[in-house]
Amino acid sequence: MTPRRAPTGALPAEEPSWWFAAIWLIFLIIPVGAIVDSPAGPPQRILAALALLVFAVVYALAFRNPGLLPLRGEPANTLAWFGVLAGLVLLTVPALGVWALALTQYLCALCAFRLPLRQGLTALALFLTAGIGVVLGGLLPPGNEWVLVMYGTSTVIIGGMRVAVHRDEQHLALASELALVREREEVARDVHDILGHSLTVIALKTELAQRLLDREPERARAELDDVLRLSRESLAGVRSTVGRLRTPDFAEQVEAARTALAAAGIEADVDGRPESVTGPRRGVLAWALREAVTNVVRHSGATRCTVRWTPSGLTVADDGDGVLAPEGNGLRGLRERVDRAGGTVTVRGGDGDEGTVLEVRFP
Repeated sequence: MTPRRAPTGALPAEEPSWWFAAIWLIFLIIPVGAIVDSPAGPPQRILAALALLVFAVVYALAFRNPGLLPLRGEPANTLAWFGVLAGLVLLTVPALGVWALALTQYLCALCAFRLPLRQGLTALALFLTAGIGVVLGGLLPPGNEWVLVMYGTSTVIIGGMRVAVHRDEQHLALASELALVREREEVARDVHDILGHSLTVIALKTELAQRLLDREPERARAELDDVLRLSRESLAGVRSTVGRLRTPDFAEQVEAARTALAAAGIEADVDGRPESVTGPRRGVLAWALREAVTNVVRHSGATRCTVRWTPSGLTVADDGDGVLAPEGNGLRGLRERVDRAGGTVTVRGGDGDEGTVLEVRFP
């Protein structure tokens, strides 16, 4: 079986919400109209049109595939995208003139939404300061004050949207934390119930066995056998209960998956940024990755495993022996966990009915 994988050279959609940023490119129709009406010569207008086309593509990629540039850390990566876009804006100035300011709002959006909140708002403040400097320095041609008003208003609106997104993220994080607290309280109650009952019975049976040890050794042995059985059942119950509390971190689980596949002699094709998965789904996808890779290592007989993820899903494909039936407790538990989080789990055969593809998807 050849597992489902991205075609060679394909760009993984690391940010499936990139289209929300790209949809605003429709407003590039304004500078396009300005190029058509520009008094500049044909070479300047052709250069501006090409720069505008490349600008749209680069802007979309900056949100869809921010890891394409060699700089991986932030804010260096975002600043690199910013530099490329700013250079393209400068190429349009000979034909657009003051209309080139319309493109700077895309630079504002890039800084606001690709940088942390404080750094993003600082960048917007610098943009506003630069606009004020243009006015005070008399650099704006007379009769074009409205362009600066549009520039300032849109910058403030972008800042407001960034703050609103941050508040939504905080609310989601708080809801996740409250859910974790409730789960911990439930686990604490379960542990108390398990140990409270079991330890009481164990203590009573141990005392009874101690009294019977000399008079009725066979009965004492039976009581001790019960103590051993209860101890094992209690230990299994505690492990099961506490296991629900230990939510693995997605980044750690990605590294653990690489290690486990390598130890099993399976070629690992793992690509993506773990930090792109945020919020409550991060823990769920970590559980899904753990279960999927465990099944690949134990049961698949595979030689290659491909792992891909986005903030809204996970795909693990191998080239092994195919789908196992019936499903074990691990997959059933994963389905229940993902279902509670509002997602779905699909397990199917790969191309040619060989290998297995496990997919977790959220709406």
